Amino acid sequence: MTQDRSVAAAVSRALSTNGHAVTAVAHDPHEMLRQLSANPSAVAVVDLDPSPSQTLMQLHQIAGRFPTARFVALAEAPQPDLLQDAMEAGVRRVVAKRNLEAELQSILNRITPAEAVSQPPGNVITVLQASGGCGATTIAANLAAEIAGVQPPQDGPSTVVMDLDCCYGALTTYFGLAPLYAMDHLLHYDRALDSELIRSTATVANPQLHLLASPASTQGFRPQNPDFARLGQVLHVTCRTYHNTIIDAPRLPAEAVATLVQNSTHVLLVFQLLVKDVRLARAMLDWLDVLGLSRSHVVPVANRYGRRPPISLNDAAMVLGGGIKIVPLRSDFPAAAEAANFGKTIAQVSPRSYFRRDLQDLLQTLAPAQIAAR
Repeated sequence: MTQDRSVAAAVSRALSTNGHAVTAVAHDPHEMLRQLSANPSAVAVVDLDPSPSQTLMQLHQIAGRFPTARFVALAEAPQPDLLQDAMEAGVRRVVAKRNLEAELQSILNRITPAEAVSQPPGNVITVLQASGGCGATTIAANLAAEIAGVQPPQDGPSTVVMDLDCCYGALTTYFGLAPLYAMDHLLHYDRALDSELIRSTATVANPQLHLLASPASTQGFRPQNPDFARLGQVLHVTCRTYHNTIIDAPRLPAEAVATLVQNSTHVLLVFQLLVKDVRLARAMLDWLDVLGLSRSHVVPVANRYGRRPPISLNDAAMVLGGGIKIVPLRSDFPAAAEAANFGKTIAQVSPRSYFRRDLQDLLQTLAPAQIAAR
């Protein structure tokens, strides 16, 4: 939809070299509405100029009537506030007109409605904590960085780390990022989710690693209470968009934790070898039994393991249940503190850290296919 013939011609040129074609050109929202009524699963490329705000208001009404359609917007100079309004109106991607011919082909290739169903699911590793301050966020961040680091940069992003800490959103600070969008934009989205929406919501940490930020990161670090009713749907699409999804999940409602456990390949239950932590870890495992959820993929992780812990690994294993194996991660506070202070990973500040070595050994169990490629 555009009133500018040069824009229509540029879109046609961009698509002609990749097997796509412009089936109709609408000059106003009414014409686009008629075209979508005839083909409700079409991809609509919408020129927002010369009145972006008014066009987005009209597009919001149209998008609500055609949940299976995909909308891509064109703008002369996309600004952050325009991107926010476009996402709320149902737009999957906003493309600057100067980049139209270079970017439009690849974008359309990724936003087909069936893509989330056709792709096989990747690994989903959820990191739960038995008590506050046990280092679960540090584990999640470095676990994601280690997995992402084994893929060549030219292969594109393979890993996403999802921050569900709605009180602090510490992963944003950990990676030194300033996200525009966060998890609440996905959880509260009232239309069909797809891979392109997931990618455009994520913030790039590096070429191989993306971050789906906490709502607290974009709301002035104020505690947020998002609706987790769509968490399962978000996970379904995310794990088909990325090969590996790492989830930092502290302080969540019971229903959200159950959803994560059901949809995860592995669940790391992080605690320290303290009486309080071990008791809480046992209570969480018992709670899974009450809900009828399998604990076979739950891996207890004793973080900050030292030479003389207050409780031995054997005694903790007896409390958690017979035959259970606890994975210890050795303490390296200086490296962890430096990484957190400077927005870096353990691999960057201390490549030979004991903690990093133990984390790599754990990855041999969690994602052997990726680690084998090292």
